[in-house]
Amino acid sequence: MRIQVEKIGDVSTLRLQGKLAVGDGDRELRDMVRRLLRQGECKLLINMQDLAFVDSAGLGETVACKKRALEQGADVWLVVSSGGKPEEVLLLTCLNRIFRIFHDEKEALASYAS
Repeated sequence: MRIQVEKIGDVSTLRLQGKLAVGDGDRELRDMVRRLLRQGECKLLINMQDLAFVDSAGLGETVACKKRALEQGADVWLVVSSGGKPEEVLLLTCLNRIFRIFHDEKEALASYAS
């Protein structure tokens, strides 16, 4: 999996590409989020629109990132493609109840700003 990080205003945007699965991206996501939190970043936006696949380990790591962020006074929001597999899995597992989920990165950034 590839992670591209871009700072937009006071939001660190992580754009994920490839697979977020056990042994394939989950550790990279964990390490990147930990690094950003250590740097004092408080607003993290994980963009999953270019993910080809996400499994339960990938979802578990996303939840762990959210928990870690909340413990440090930060937060993690998600951007997913409408009707895509990541959104479908988030809805099936009811994780949409703990994450703010957007279908557009610009909309998420504007919402974080307010």
